[in-house]
Amino acid sequence: MEYRSGIGTPYWYEWMIGLTKCLDMLIDSNIKSVVLQSYDYQSLDDVVINYMDGTSVNVQVKHTDTYADANFTYGTLTNGETPMLKSWAIEWQKNKDKAQIKEIRIVTNKKWGPNKHSGRCSFKTFVEKVFPEIKKEYSYCGNDESEKSAIEWFKKTISFLGDDARYFVSTLSFEQSGDSQSIEER
Repeated sequence: MEYRSGIGTPYWYEWMIGLTKCLDMLIDSNIKSVVLQSYDYQSLDDVVINYMDGTSVNVQVKHTDTYADANFTYGTLTNGETPMLKSWAIEWQKNKDKAQIKEIRIVTNKKWGPNKHSGRCSFKTFVEKVFPEIKKEYSYCGNDESEKSAIEWFKKTISFLGDDARYFVSTLSFEQSGDSQSIEER
């Protein structure tokens, strides 16, 4: 295991995820190494699991320890000067051939946003129901207008990938980890 992350609160959750992956090495002989804050990546660097076959799983950890920041929403992916979703997609595209990234796993202790936003279904519905359908069949259109709106938003956000968009989607996954209830108790 290698690491280069800082010391303190911002990294405790990331370290927990990384150490869990290190423990996986004890039972999975296909794992070659686990790197925390990999120098090989800029935005897909939190935890990188390297496999013996040359592939990797890049885990991006998005945690909170405050109630005010307890929801993971559409805005979480697209707000800011360099939106996360766009930077992940750019880095994946730049490295897809040489790095053999087989999965980009977004791991969070935040709750999926429960509210509809700008005509889109809730982020919870998007992650749990709509996104898995898009992964299975990229041309999936949704069951109602709010799902269709969310799909259009997502595809527009990654449209710069062109034909690579469907392959990027096939590598992306969202996962909740830890006890988000503990956030409310703090």
